[in-house]
Amino acid sequence: MEYNRIRYFIAVAKYQNMTRAAEELHVAEPAISQAVKRLSNELGIRLFERKGRNIVLTADGKRLYEKAAPLIRALDDMSENIAREKNTEHSVIHLNLQSVPQLFLDVINDFRTSHTQATFRLSDAGENDMSWDIRITSASEKLRYVKSVPLLSEPVMIAVSKSHPLAHQDSVSLNELKGMDFIFPEESDQFSAFLHGYCQMVSFRPHIIYSSGSVEALEGMIASGLGIGFWPVRSWSQKSDQVHLLSIDGPQCERTIYLENNEAVADKPLKDEFFEYASHYFM
Repeated sequence: MEYNRIRYFIAVAKYQNMTRAAEELHVAEPAISQAVKRLSNELGIRLFERKGRNIVLTADGKRLYEKAAPLIRALDDMSENIAREKNTEHSVIHLNLQSVPQLFLDVINDFRTSHTQATFRLSDAGENDMSWDIRITSASEKLRYVKSVPLLSEPVMIAVSKSHPLAHQDSVSLNELKGMDFIFPEESDQFSAFLHGYCQMVSFRPHIIYSSGSVEALEGMIASGLGIGFWPVRSWSQKSDQVHLLSIDGPQCERTIYLENNEAVADKPLKDEFFEYASHYFM
């Protein structure tokens, strides 16, 4: 029993008129008539009978209509819901913010002013989680299906409290920092991995006494004089009312943030539009 034959029958039964059924379905009237006739032959029953110029349901036709109409409505509703969910999913951009989440919120807000249908799901899932559309990271991997572009580069400075002995200086060498207590991002943070790599490269071993995953907590601990810390000037702001920033003399400490597009996620034009928009945002 073909779906369209049942659907055409329901429309004819609704109006008891072939012409009006054809208009609603946007199908030629002969096609409607032929489908109803084939359904009648398939079931071995008469579905309609003529009464003057009109057609009306037979007793068998009424029984079929009462059984079939709810099923057809349910199928039509299901098709509409699936299409609606598909359209909604196409407008959702899954963002994995492994770096600079605060800085990137401005990009999202500005993009949505011209793309009001866009919605974002934010996460900071680990590097092995590939259930994202766009990723912001400072540890870009060379993956075949991931397009990666440098988003921004930022110098990393040293942050000390306003009352620290170094607070009167504009720059400092790493030798001057030997033996001082450091406040570090927590180990799971990409910035922490970057700092350990930099310190190893320049043969500097920081004495870490506290760590935190919160920028506000790190700033508060440094401001209170519990220790000093490294400070990425674009991610965490170039100015702070609570701490004094010093540039590092000697080997440059600079990190690059990458924007990545997961091209394994296909058929999502809005994701690709956002990638192009964000890749030029900080230029």
